[in-house]
Amino acid sequence: MDNTTAVLQLCVDTKCLIVQMFFMDYIPESLKNFLSDPNVTFVGVEVARDVAKLKNEYGLQCSSIADVRDLTLKRWPYVFYRKPGLKDVARLVVGLEMPKPKNVCRSDWQSRVLDDLQIEYACIDAYASFKIGHKLLKEIRGFQGLFCSTKGLYRLLEVWRLMCDLRFRISWLFDPQLWKIIG
Repeated sequence: MDNTTAVLQLCVDTKCLIVQMFFMDYIPESLKNFLSDPNVTFVGVEVARDVAKLKNEYGLQCSSIADVRDLTLKRWPYVFYRKPGLKDVARLVVGLEMPKPKNVCRSDWQSRVLDDLQIEYACIDAYASFKIGHKLLKEIRGFQGLFCSTKGLYRLLEVWRLMCDLRFRISWLFDPQLWKIIG
């Protein structure tokens, strides 16, 4: 198993898309346009590294990124005694307790069919990053982009619709109250 990016996780509000990049023959224009939209900010822990991999491996550009760990450390500089992971940041910033089972984290993400635990894990990660990014960017920057409007959600749903038309296996709706995939 190589280290090529296998899965792209996207979330707006409670709508998550898990895109199995590893098996795509080509990248749809709808996904390219969404990722390169300067009005959309992509968030996560070490998101710059992920974006660099997407560029190197798939030729994809992301216009705007924000590292939620960096934002958290700016907001609460003395809370952590070590570099926090997404689970730590989610607990502090938005009060989310994230299950992160090691067996799922270390499972085969390049598998043609992801199992329910992998899908749930990917959705929880994407949802937590979205919630943290939404809160911190709004507080710290007075952010008025994707997170503060429904435009981003409609754009994400349009990407989902177009990719479903192309028969990509990518979409799940996520219920954060239950930590469950509902579709």
